[in-house]
Amino acid sequence: LTSTELGYLASAGTVTIGVSGGSGAITAGSAGAIDLSAETFGLTLIGGSFANTNTLTLAADKSLNITGDTMSIGAALTTSVTGNITLQPKTTSTTIGLNDVSGTLNLTSTELGYLASAGTVTIGLVTTGTGAITIGSTAAIDLSAESFGMTLNGGAVTFTNGLTLPSGKTMTFNTGAITSGSGTDLTIGATGTAIFTTSGAVGTSGNIFTTAIDQIGASNIAGNLYLTNDTSLTLTGALTTTSSGLVSFNTGAGSLTINSSCNVIAPGGFATNAAASLASNITTTNTAITFSGAVTLAGSVELSTGSGAGTITFASTLNGTTDYIENLTLTAGTGNIDFDGIVGGTKKLGDVQIVSATTATMDAAFSCDDFTLTEGTFAVGVSNLVARGNSSITGAVTIGASSDTGWTTVNLTINANGSVTCSGASKINVSGNWANSGTFTADSSTVTFNGSGTAEVPNTLDSGGIAAANKFFNLTQSSGYLKLTTNDLWIAGDFNNSGTATFDVGDNSQKIYFEGNWTNGASATFSAQSGNVVYANTAGTTKTFDSGGDSLYTLDMG
Repeated sequence: LTSTELGYLASAGTVTIGVSGGSGAITAGSAGAIDLSAETFGLTLIGGSFANTNTLTLAADKSLNITGDTMSIGAALTTSVTGNITLQPKTTSTTIGLNDVSGTLNLTSTELGYLASAGTVTIGLVTTGTGAITIGSTAAIDLSAESFGMTLNGGAVTFTNGLTLPSGKTMTFNTGAITSGSGTDLTIGATGTAIFTTSGAVGTSGNIFTTAIDQIGASNIAGNLYLTNDTSLTLTGALTTTSSGLVSFNTGAGSLTINSSCNVIAPGGFATNAAASLASNITTTNTAITFSGAVTLAGSVELSTGSGAGTITFASTLNGTTDYIENLTLTAGTGNIDFDGIVGGTKKLGDVQIVSATTATMDAAFSCDDFTLTEGTFAVGVSNLVARGNSSITGAVTIGASSDTGWTTVNLTINANGSVTCSGASKINVSGNWANSGTFTADSSTVTFNGSGTAEVPNTLDSGGIAAANKFFNLTQSSGYLKLTTNDLWIAGDFNNSGTATFDVGDNSQKIYFEGNWTNGASATFSAQSGNVVYANTAGTTKTFDSGGDSLYTLDMG
């Protein structure tokens, strides 16, 4: 077919020359350049081999598809605007080499440079290609001056030297496992993106896939992902590994950003070496989630290692983006949760819920809105847990012995099966209500009520009873109106009602047992109602009693 004859083909679709499975050779351009830029069709060529010795140009937005097990590209193949180029072997098992000594369908750097497209160049059979792909054994491939992105379809990919695409383009691997070479395997300039849909792993722990890109799009990898990027990296799509695959990112001095709607599912575990910004969930299967750098929540996030042993580690600081907005839900199963740095130091977290863990440990200050512990132990180490909102405990909270260690919250609810255990002179500050249906072990701690309740709308205290699992040690009220409900109250240490606070014994004739000093400040009010106050110290030590001028209903001496 001459250029003139091709010009007689009037179609707004695709002109196909050759038959499916055909093995004849296709040659183009020996009689001169082929210019179809004024036509309205795309072009599909099918044969056993392809060779061109002159240029072939299609109209804007039209695509060129060539099938052949061998190809020799001797001049430009041009599509424009949204037009794409596809080069695919005839046989599914045909191997492919890009500037490589291997590969039946072998394209040199020069031949790749003849592909002129502003769209995507696809090399390999879509969905059915199984032939190995080798890249760069002859030399690195630099396509940075071209205009196209690239898709590879086939079997396992092996890099020897790197491949560079133009800035802003996308490299898509629809392949088998990917093996790293020397130096940087894949380089794409500003906003460059890699997408992995592989039937095998990408990199290994001893041979990490190395990139210089900005983004990873929606990917599904049947195996591990070990990836080192030259700087900051952003996930712009969901990332899933199967076959127990893990995800390991190293972004050097840069950071990892996981955008919203970009959930990560990595059964084998997740780890990143540097700072991270999270706006999506991360899920593993009984394997660890590890953040070695500072973490910022850019949205509400759920992190889960499943029901088995998988530890969640924040090795540095953890902050929100806007105070008290971004929520964090953590499920560690029988694993642990480690907060090694300050939590909420720069921007306070929203609601924090620990669904499960063997032990969650905070090693520095921790600030959030609501705090919920559903299962496991939460250890307040040597600093303060500050919940601007409410705290609900069904697991076990332990508070260290230092007087600088404590817990500040609005309403504190200890649910059935829940427990709060204080050590030494630790402190709890409650500005709302206290309700205990579980266990409270006071040791020598001080609980301070500093709410803003009124006689009409009081803050309430339900101790849960006077058993050893319900007793307070020191109880202080410094402001507001606090009223007992339901159960009697036992104070094993001192009672101190100060400032202009009002302490109301309640409407149900509750009793207050105390063993230490009783101080009711001159400006404070003790509303006795018809409840009894019982001095229950049997140790024979001398204590002081200052009523502040307020009457008691009765005072029993043990």
